[in-house]
Amino acid sequence: MVGSVSDLQMRYFATAIQGIGPILRDELTGADGVTLTYETEFDGRNDLVPFEARSFDPNQIRTCEDVYASVNEVASKHDARKLSSELCTSNLLERSLSVYAAQARPLKTRMTFRVVARVLSEEQFMRTELRDAMVATISQARPRWTHADPAELEFWVLETKPGFFRLGLRLTGAEMRHRGGRAVERQGATKPTLAAAMVLVAGKPATLPLLDATCGTGTILREGLVAGWDVVGSDIDAAAVDAATTNAQGAHLLSADARRLPFGPSSFGAITCNLPFGKQYRVPGAFGEWVHEVLEELLRVSVAGAPIVLLIPSTESFMKALARVPALQLIRNYNLRLLGEPTALWVLRHV
Repeated sequence: MVGSVSDLQMRYFATAIQGIGPILRDELTGADGVTLTYETEFDGRNDLVPFEARSFDPNQIRTCEDVYASVNEVASKHDARKLSSELCTSNLLERSLSVYAAQARPLKTRMTFRVVARVLSEEQFMRTELRDAMVATISQARPRWTHADPAELEFWVLETKPGFFRLGLRLTGAEMRHRGGRAVERQGATKPTLAAAMVLVAGKPATLPLLDATCGTGTILREGLVAGWDVVGSDIDAAAVDAATTNAQGAHLLSADARRLPFGPSSFGAITCNLPFGKQYRVPGAFGEWVHEVLEELLRVSVAGAPIVLLIPSTESFMKALARVPALQLIRNYNLRLLGEPTALWVLRHV
């Protein structure tokens, strides 16, 4: 995907996994030419960050699920039909299409399109009613277009606060979320955008490498390489190490128990791990004791001051284990939902 749009400041919004919005904001803040325009919003499934930019390349943002050219946003208590006409005027539609043509692919006289609608509550009108009204509005503005599913163009109309709606034209596809995909897949693998968020909060590359001691298919390692880190991965599952060797070429990999790592003290400048949890994973012995042993080992192999970023739910067992390692200082935690399940991203520091 090519990034150059125009010399004008254009409006966009990006979506992220629920709870990752603040990290996406931080990443956008550091992107060239980007100006944040609103606070983080929520559409019922994903966090949403609006922004403006010149010559914006969506591929430079690793933590977002999708990027949209903003057509319009309005606060309205009107019915679905009138709301749709307010959101999608001909001149605003034309502006968003010019962004799409510059960043995604050239437009044709005849195009197929679909509309996705999300509402926080169906008290004002039904989601399907809003979708159908928007289809009618776009069809009136572009009579040569055909409504279809799947389609070449996707318009998303989202209620992000009660009575506040955004309309966007999706610029990115599945390749944005999957980052080209993994050559070897395994059940429960970390989502690439979440892996990117974990590496981002771990900070800029240090002299010492970054470690993922439960590396699985190597998604976090791959994002670490993209960010410029030297990366080391280990996993007790030899098949996982084989998968990571293929998926994260350039990483140093070995089989090892996260409780007994074959590294000397203070070997790593940062650690990022998606610790095993949930029904599909089992650990030896009591879970709380296993977590405590892992935390002690991560503390041993990290240098003083190193960030330690962990993905694991805030269960009583984890909280008790963390309290037993006072040299790990809690900097921040992000409450997430993954596949509908609550979990958390913990940012710790070796003090």
